[in-house]
Amino acid sequence: MLADANQSALTAMALDAFRAGHYQYALALIDRSCRTFAPAAEHLRLRAALRHRLGDAAGSYDDLQAAAQMQPPDFQGHFLLMGAAARLGRRDESLAYAERLLTAADAAAYTRRSLRVLSSVCPEGLGWCVLAGETVTVHLYWNGAPSLRIETFWDGERETRDIGRRERGAHVFDHRAVVELPWRPGAARFSAVTSVPLLGGRISAPRSTAEGESTEVVNGQLLAAPVAGGVPRITVVIPVYRDLEATVACLESVVRHSAGRASIVVVDDASPEPELSAYVVRLAETGAITCIRRRQNGGFIAAVESALDIVVDGDIILLNSDTVVPAGWLDVLTAVAHTDERIGTVTPLSNNGELTSFPEPFVVNPLPSDAVLAMLNDAARSVNGNDAIDIPNGIGFCMYIKRRCLDSVGRFGERYLSHGYFEDVAFSLRADRQGFRNVCATGLVVAHRGSASYRQSKRSFVLRNIGEIARRYPSLSARTDWFVARDTLKPARERILKALPDAAWQAQTAVFVSAAAHTPFDRAVDNLCGDDGAGRILFQSPAGHPHVIVVTMTGAFDFSVAADWLNPDDRAFLTRIAGLCGAKKSICLLFAELPPCLLDLIGQLQVPCEIAVLDEKALLDNPSATALLRHAERIHAGCESAAAILRQSAPDAPVATAPLMTINRQPAETPSVTQDAPIAILPLEPGIAAWRDVEALGLELHRRADRRELIVMGTIMNEAPLMRIGNIMSLGEVSAGEVADLLKLYHCGAAFIAGGSHRFYDERLPALAKVRVPVAARSAGILAELVSGSTDLAIEPKATPRDAAAAVVSWCSAVAAPDEPALRNGTDT
Repeated sequence: MLADANQSALTAMALDAFRAGHYQYALALIDRSCRTFAPAAEHLRLRAALRHRLGDAAGSYDDLQAAAQMQPPDFQGHFLLMGAAARLGRRDESLAYAERLLTAADAAAYTRRSLRVLSSVCPEGLGWCVLAGETVTVHLYWNGAPSLRIETFWDGERETRDIGRRERGAHVFDHRAVVELPWRPGAARFSAVTSVPLLGGRISAPRSTAEGESTEVVNGQLLAAPVAGGVPRITVVIPVYRDLEATVACLESVVRHSAGRASIVVVDDASPEPELSAYVVRLAETGAITCIRRRQNGGFIAAVESALDIVVDGDIILLNSDTVVPAGWLDVLTAVAHTDERIGTVTPLSNNGELTSFPEPFVVNPLPSDAVLAMLNDAARSVNGNDAIDIPNGIGFCMYIKRRCLDSVGRFGERYLSHGYFEDVAFSLRADRQGFRNVCATGLVVAHRGSASYRQSKRSFVLRNIGEIARRYPSLSARTDWFVARDTLKPARERILKALPDAAWQAQTAVFVSAAAHTPFDRAVDNLCGDDGAGRILFQSPAGHPHVIVVTMTGAFDFSVAADWLNPDDRAFLTRIAGLCGAKKSICLLFAELPPCLLDLIGQLQVPCEIAVLDEKALLDNPSATALLRHAERIHAGCESAAAILRQSAPDAPVATAPLMTINRQPAETPSVTQDAPIAILPLEPGIAAWRDVEALGLELHRRADRRELIVMGTIMNEAPLMRIGNIMSLGEVSAGEVADLLKLYHCGAAFIAGGSHRFYDERLPALAKVRVPVAARSAGILAELVSGSTDLAIEPKATPRDAAAAVVSWCSAVAAPDEPALRNGTDT
């Protein structure tokens, strides 16, 4: 049955429906599959095809891009991506995908089809350059005048020529010409410019040029200098290509914190920025570094290989040119590497370290300032020392490699990988197969900007190499999933945060909240805190865990750390930072009753307190809330109905004039409900209240022999029994921002908001103001503002699920019937 279908079954049913022309049903099936299970590239491509058929060009393009991230696209994939970008008018993106099709020797079959697609975004024409052997071939297609001027550059020396029409341009453009130019002897680079977009217009010297003739070493004698103290020789290898500012910051930090401890080899990988090349040479001439200048760009690992040609002994550190290292970094890496002879590679923590990201794991965190980096690193060193935690693979932004490992595993070059992306991963996986450990040095934090140097052409090479790595190391995915699920670095990260100095906990405002996990309230905090300058500290107790407090700092450096009030050490930590923060005021967000631990911290601060009432439950039999409201300096209502309740129950309370949220929805101008249009279900919460509403509505439609389907757009508990009713399809998790587009995509005629009648505030609801179909909801709290239109249905707040379902079906039927009066807010007009 559909309710119990796994990913394979849903995909098979979607394909059958697709072939039968039932595109709407096929989309619902594959959409559910993609949202419920971890989708593979083929699932996303199928959903993209269906979205394209149903007119959702933006959604189709998003899915194609997501599929490409998982599996490198072949020529057909590039063609689909190019077409999807062109349909959205994204010229630069469509040309980027077209370059692969037009410049590849074995993709000639796509030329005419590509030109037809590109004519919509490049009506003036386009061209591309291809290097074959020792000849550059320039293909040009254009409209208008019969001749076209082109400027060619050989190492900057310009030539100008006028190209005349040779023939009609593949029945797409007016003119076509092909120009063949033999490679100029001795030239390192060719480029061309013309009045139409020119793909592949920058070309380096043919690869037949001998590598030994294409490099130059500046200050190479530095590598022969003896190492003091008998410590192992260490060489830091830093390839550079773009971004002078990031490169200067990196090299200055490395030189400053590595003097006398390591040799530094900087490889200029044929940088297109003369200022960067000149800076590196000047630094080498001062004796601080050794510089290798490559005439041909080959990517990160090709640059590393150039360095390894002249660095024949000692350990190696690969370092990106967009990193900044702290004091003592070499000491930590070296010590960790030699704690166990089985260790082959060492990677530190970083704000942008993929598996080793900190403070938030597995994401890109903001780049810390030099002062913050020093603070984090000092804390890491003090609590984690030389601890080594195993990770699935090393990461090349900063990777220490022991010479024994390098000699055993071999060099980096992998013929199956392109241009130096993920070859560091491949190397560490080969090391793992030979018994070496890949570890994280949790006592070191390195700053990493990310994509500062090799950012141009990176995408296509990354996509290709991800696929090759996955194919050759099939166990990597499972091992990485295990590592992410177990999060073995979490204790080390939390030790660092709890060891931060007193200055790290300074805040202007302290915020206290008890709410269910993933309850959005950031906008309310921003509105209430305003410009708090010195930052804010948030104490959050997740609903159902009254003794757990998650502390989040926002300011110069953002981070979160969890503590358990029942643990004496954690309680001492929480008490300490509450006393240290120096907050001038506190703000309490009342979704539910505040647990005693939060009340203790609020009392400890002894500063003016403002209260925000965001949920009806905060006012019902809640002694702690009553006491807080009595002593509050100001009370903020989540919505106007909450403000009315507060003013009525406590006339003298200092209630703010304006509520925190209003919904200015422009209702549907004309009814869009038809007898067969699906009804969208928007659950505000996954709990039992929404589940009962959906169940009752599905059964009510059956009872009335109404063939309309219900499409649940959001997460709901225990959805399988609901789908067995037969007229309910649950798509899975849907963000509020997607709803308006999904309503159009599925041609829904109305929407019913299930559950959530007690809400005074919900940051997802403003996104629903874009909904252009009639909406039904229980008319209480903030939801009352959502169902104010002439075709909307305002349901009695205390209506049972069965009564609400009966009202919704009657409302839909009345609005859909042209000869019956429409319903306005649940009453005949």
